[in-house]
Amino acid sequence: MRKQELIHLHALCLLLRERLEDRAAIPPETVARYDDSHLGPTAVHRRKAEHRDAVLALLDGLSTAVSETDRTPDEERRDQPRRADAGGND
Repeated sequence: MRKQELIHLHALCLLLRERLEDRAAIPPETVARYDDSHLGPTAVHRRKAEHRDAVLALLDGLSTAVSETDRTPDEERRDQPRRADAGGND
């Protein structure tokens, strides 16, 4: 991927973040690694590898946030450990 394409992808990922923040409360810690990089898509003077790392950090944080907010109550119940006496058989 060329640097220009990567910067465009970076900008699109940032738009996705803004949309997700508008729709749901995304915990700041999920994108903290991206925020700590202090690298935005307008920093065209930065190296391609830095943009790649920033995009990966942002997408990793967003995917974590979406997977946590996308869980249905049935999925949450299924993940909870079952109690031995849950069957009610005495």
